[in-house]
Amino acid sequence: MKSTMRLIGIIAIAAIIGFTMAACGDDDDKLPPAGDGSISSFPLTGDVYIYDHIDDFKKYNGSEIDLSYVFLHEEDEDGYYDHYLVQLSDFGTGTWEVKVTNSGLSLRLGTPSNEHLENASLSPFSATGGLALFGAIQYFLDSNDDYQLTWRNPYANASIGFVYANKNGNVSGKYQEYCEFCEIYHIIIINWDLKQGWNTVIGAETWSENSDTLTLVTGKPGNNFLWILRDYSSYYNQVLPNMAISSTNTTTADNVQSKKCEIRRRFLFKN
Repeated sequence: MKSTMRLIGIIAIAAIIGFTMAACGDDDDKLPPAGDGSISSFPLTGDVYIYDHIDDFKKYNGSEIDLSYVFLHEEDEDGYYDHYLVQLSDFGTGTWEVKVTNSGLSLRLGTPSNEHLENASLSPFSATGGLALFGAIQYFLDSNDDYQLTWRNPYANASIGFVYANKNGNVSGKYQEYCEFCEIYHIIIINWDLKQGWNTVIGAETWSENSDTLTLVTGKPGNNFLWILRDYSSYYNQVLPNMAISSTNTTTADNVQSKKCEIRRRFLFKN
């Protein structure tokens, strides 16, 4: 089986799209400029805001929360995925800390071990030879998957991902696929100018009558990006008991985790 950090990074592109992509061959196509997203030092700090409802945020003033967990998606031989919560420290050495208190955030990312790095030369995107990546990490979770922390601009549909690179290099490309069901093109544009170590990638999604475009470029977030903490626990408590348990899952823990994933997807689009 193969375990991967399938979030918003280059490693996730094929899984996100779900079927074959074709190159955009227009001569006028240009990649957006890649900025400097290198992180010079840790910890990253800042105020943390609780999400109440649409466009309603207030500073977090609760007890300490450990958010040093992420989802690991494990693929079996038939191409199916199970979802597991994994502590960040399992991926390498150094200090891995994502802690929220009433004073704000303290975030430190260590060094991923070589076994968890993925070759960046993933067709159809081009990459610097020998470049290997870890990530990208788009959100951080607590051990019960009740809380989710993201760094995003809530008013522009843009969010930050963290990518580790084993050396300086570039990943770039622009590709699309046509969805016959929804009759639009899904387009992904990538331009990453990566420095050795950790980098921030800005992801933004835009729509038009004929297309849905996800643009991912390296860069540093501005002041309009907020650390946003979402509490799903009360919503889980309302919905989870009423959801049927799938017979395809092997354990109750797997069942609950799968249902939490489904609930969170619903909640993200809940006004």
